[in-house]
Amino acid sequence: MRVFLIVPLFLLFMQNAMAQGRSVSGGDIRFRPIYMRDVFPNSMQPKGKAGIQGGVFVYDQWLMASLTLLDGRIADSVYIKLNAYNNCLHFMYENGEERQATIRVKRVLIIDENTLWHNTVYLTGFPGNPNAFYQMVYDGPKLQILKKVTVILQETKVLGEEDKRSLLQEEEYFFTANGVLYKPGKQAESLSSVFGDKKDEMVRFILSNELNCKRKADMEKVAEYFNGL
Repeated sequence: MRVFLIVPLFLLFMQNAMAQGRSVSGGDIRFRPIYMRDVFPNSMQPKGKAGIQGGVFVYDQWLMASLTLLDGRIADSVYIKLNAYNNCLHFMYENGEERQATIRVKRVLIIDENTLWHNTVYLTGFPGNPNAFYQMVYDGPKLQILKKVTVILQETKVLGEEDKRSLLQEEEYFFTANGVLYKPGKQAESLSSVFGDKKDEMVRFILSNELNCKRKADMEKVAEYFNGL
């Protein structure tokens, strides 16, 4: 009789253990939440930039985020900043210690509810600069719009004075479709490869509405129209 009781209890224990290993991301154990020291075991102490005005971060405050790594693992509820000067991620340990990640993340989702950045998504991995962070500013089924913030070092020479060095932010907007990044030109023809067999119709739409394909507001009109075809 004891044997018959042990077997069902053992099966129940195994089912519970397997259920705890699953996640909402599809059941693969790789997607379970993990600890930051497991994610970035070789993190490094970030170096400051003394004597330079301005900052290297996309935003100044620490924001809580969910990070997806290249192998699908997820680090949830992590306080981070995005360094747009050297394209890396800074994070904070539980004890308040700041560190710089030495490996790339695939996706960043800001989950901090006390900020205007809530639900903002950043993607990486695009050709040319796979470490750069691209913010999703318009999402759609076929065509999306991304914004890339770059921090550059500017030096100003003034006669009789010490050279002034400052960090400035620059913004660029891109279309993306099927994981491919497109930098639009001002003319509609610059996006011919994006529109495929809808190229003629899209060119007519852009020209008839006098849209500038490098301007964010006009890019959104282009993406919305294309996604509706």
